[in-house]
Amino acid sequence: MIRRPLTVACVAAAALALLGAPQAMAWTGTDSGGSGSATCGATLAASAGAAGATVTGTVHCTADTALTLKVTAQGLATVQAASAVQAVANGDVAINATVPVPGCTKASATLVVTATGQVVASA
Repeated sequence: MIRRPLTVACVAAAALALLGAPQAMAWTGTDSGGSGSATCGATLAASAGAAGATVTGTVHCTADTALTLKVTAQGLATVQAASAVQAVANGDVAINATVPVPGCTKASATLVVTATGQVVASA
């Protein structure tokens, strides 16, 4: 039997959950996204486990900014998922996402400004 990785792309990313709560930031960059210029900072951590990939972190922007969280999980299949994240002016938003992939051995995540594609953080 020949085994090949299966790639599944999701725009609305089933099983990707985002919750809001305050925390810290580590990376800053200047972006345009929405109603003008914003400075965003974020931290992300991605981990792989037997049931899937988990991504945690926080993002803080100085203006309302549309962001996209992109997650790749590799296991019995390779799954790529994306989910919208809306940062509000001067508010912290916690990121807590799970992508179920049986036998997940590798996970990575990137948070980008939706309008420009500029990377805010990656793990």
